[in-house]
Amino acid sequence: MLTSSYPRHAADTAAPFVRSLAEALARQGLTVSVVAPADPAARPLPGPVRCDRFAYAPFPAWAIMGHARALHRDQQLDPRAYVLIPLYLTAALRALLRLHRSQPLDLIHAHWVLPNGPAAALAARITGRPLVISLHGSDVFVAGWNPLFRALAGWCCRQARTVIACSPELADRARRLGAPKERLTVIPHGVDPERFHPVSPDERARLRAALGLEPTALFVIAIGRLVPKKGFHHLVAALPLVAATLPTVRLLILGEGPERSALVRLAARLGVDDRLLLRGAVPWPEVPRYLQAADVLAMPSVHDAAGNVDGLPTVVLEALACGLPVVASRVSGLPLVVHDGENGRLVPEGEAPALARALVEVLADPDRRRQLGATARRLVLERWTWDHIAQEYRAVYQAALSARAGMF
Repeated sequence: MLTSSYPRHAADTAAPFVRSLAEALARQGLTVSVVAPADPAARPLPGPVRCDRFAYAPFPAWAIMGHARALHRDQQLDPRAYVLIPLYLTAALRALLRLHRSQPLDLIHAHWVLPNGPAAALAARITGRPLVISLHGSDVFVAGWNPLFRALAGWCCRQARTVIACSPELADRARRLGAPKERLTVIPHGVDPERFHPVSPDERARLRAALGLEPTALFVIAIGRLVPKKGFHHLVAALPLVAATLPTVRLLILGEGPERSALVRLAARLGVDDRLLLRGAVPWPEVPRYLQAADVLAMPSVHDAAGNVDGLPTVVLEALACGLPVVASRVSGLPLVVHDGENGRLVPEGEAPALARALVEVLADPDRRRQLGATARRLVLERWTWDHIAQEYRAVYQAALSARAGMF
């Protein structure tokens, strides 16, 4: 696997889903190696997956490719990236070929068509190995910026045996970039149901005490980087509407980003700053505890002003696995896992009143909330564990390998 984002240490929140997929595939008998950019914070990770890191930046401060650092507000590419792209691609290609010499590869899998697709496609051509590309959202968005990026992404998609999107919208965008329709497939992310699981009411009370959360409040939790496409400003705008019916409601947001001060100002202007808790980014191992302490997850994703949108935030699956109902926007990959009226509610994107009504509906009825949460957990166990998702990826790999074998 070639990826520009991969956890640099056990507590890192950068693309843990890539590591989870790699380890799930390894558990099913595959030998999985990851190639990722070097980073000063990177440490060896335990487990069955080998991770080789490659240096590409001329200065440590310029190591911005991946880990959500090259895109400002998820809308503008850092100007340094234009200098770094050829250095990154060259270093990534060398790292893949070096790995192939030491441990011959059967298949190359690139996460994010940009920036990783070109290096992976060239490595696939040089080695004669099949290529699979996974799309996650920001890569398809960046690909639409200019003719060069569009052409490059389209070429990469045409080199791949299969292009995997985590949402139907991303698949459609990839088709418009030039990915052959017959090579596109949609596979959502997965979740570890052992790490993310429901807790008893007593344990929930203990968690709230340990996390400094009010024991009797109704907590709406939202998790993600504070950037426009997350739609958290609509969630803050919905908060006074929810509070008018449910006075004990609180909004807990975990994450950091450039929109933090704007959210604080909006909450103050609406008179709900005392109901908003911004805890910043928390280590990934802490995320289950916060989800288990909450009453509902809100994921009000939107298409931002530049057209960027999430593919499928993994925190949604993590919340569902914890038996937490989810209120989400009807955009991108969210309807794949949030089934309206079964394990949560879907609302139109960008509409604070609709978001508020759905939150009130879920929060005001404890029995209904428990029913939604029980269904959420059941559907995860039936469909969206990493072991289930890894089986779908293995089928894609096998088809790619069989197609290659048929050429000889």
